Amino acid sequence: MRKVQKKLNKLGYKCGKVDGSYGKKTKIDIRKYQRKKGMTVNGKINKGLCKKLHIRV
Repeated sequence: MRKVQKKLNKLGYKCGKVDGSYGKKTKIDIRKYQRKKGMTVNGKINKGLCKKLHIRV
């Protein structure tokens, strides 16, 4: 969770504090990222999202 938050913040999304908590801001920004990348928009962290963000699972 922290890696996803950190990466999204680095890419200009505003997930807020990198605290490992799956809060409202994190879910919204995951959905925005998924939409931008043409992915299924569900706000969930999965292997596909991590792969797009270049994060090892």
